[in-house]
Amino acid sequence: EASLATTTIPVSPEHSHIWADAANLRNIQRKAGLVRLSSRKGGEGQGARLELLGNGQAVTKARALIDKLIDTSGTAEVFETVKECEGDVQLAEAVVNMLSTNRAATLHQIARDSGTTLHIEEGRKGGEVRNVKVVGGPTEVALAMKLLRRAVAEHRALLALMTTKEVEIPSDKVPSVLGPGGRTLHKIQTSTLCTDVQLSRRTEAGSAAVCVIRGAEEAVKKAEMMLKEIIESG
Repeated sequence: EASLATTTIPVSPEHSHIWADAANLRNIQRKAGLVRLSSRKGGEGQGARLELLGNGQAVTKARALIDKLIDTSGTAEVFETVKECEGDVQLAEAVVNMLSTNRAATLHQIARDSGTTLHIEEGRKGGEVRNVKVVGGPTEVALAMKLLRRAVAEHRALLALMTTKEVEIPSDKVPSVLGPGGRTLHKIQTSTLCTDVQLSRRTEAGSAAVCVIRGAEEAVKKAEMMLKEIIESG
């Protein structure tokens, strides 16, 4: 017991994704023979860090395992959609929707072309637009970021050629417009061949939402009619 001590190892931001996976912590703790290995977030004057509890031999072995895992896990970078869309929240939402549709086909293609792993982060409190996390080697991550920026530019140009219509959705009709798991909204988009049908975030509880429709003129008209039918029903 007397030989046990706590050792702290700083965690750089580009490696934080490694320690967000509890399995990595458990594996190193087990293989090194540590009593405990935990990841601590930064705060109160301290940065993010790993805390190792064990004897000297276990800590030395754990350090080697940590270095090896970092070398083989690559780095992570976040593609901040709103920032990359120059603060245009509607464009950012449209880009995330474009990356997510068709079973995230575009996202998977960028991942294959760049040799990285990409995933759209979970939504955060306040309704912020989701970002894309990119994991891989430095060169591969840089290529993925370049391809994502190209996708934004292409989607911006595409949207500029299309008709845009905003339809106000009463707060009590929002669940009906969305449908279970967003399936009704998705059906409106696919059945009308609109490029984008997005329900904007409501800034105040109980206030009306806005559905933004983008696409060819006839497709937009059809989607608008479908939305109005839902609003007027029941």
